[in-house]
Amino acid sequence: MLTPNKYPENLTIPEFAEWILKIGDGEIGDVLNDEEKEITIPNDILIQKTAILAPTLDDVAPINEHMLSLLPGEESTYLSSNSISNQESNYELASIYTSEFLNTINGSGLPYHHLRLKVGAPIMLLRNIDKFMGLCNGK
Repeated sequence: MLTPNKYPENLTIPEFAEWILKIGDGEIGDVLNDEEKEITIPNDILIQKTAILAPTLDDVAPINEHMLSLLPGEESTYLSSNSISNQESNYELASIYTSEFLNTINGSGLPYHHLRLKVGAPIMLLRNIDKFMGLCNGK
């Protein structure tokens, strides 16, 4: 939901809503091919202290890479540990869905296998881990 402090200062809420609708309807942007258009986002709304809205997961990785490259400091990489439960009833599944295969799955709500971070990088937890320690999605 857009609130007065989360839209471009030079646009009114109705103007910004109209701009977003035109993007969704394909009325704004230069045609790159049958499926893609290039949209130029005005600098005053490109990077703000708000979330970046990406239409597909394919767009998220390059945005995250670029934003991480803007931060100073050393990058740390963390790997996920993915496996099927060792219960006897899952033995057949474990032989099909190997850790190597599970590491390649990217989807909404799933973290990437390679998590790259720098000190100061904003992150969002997908699950509440420990609310008392502050490891939660929200307050």
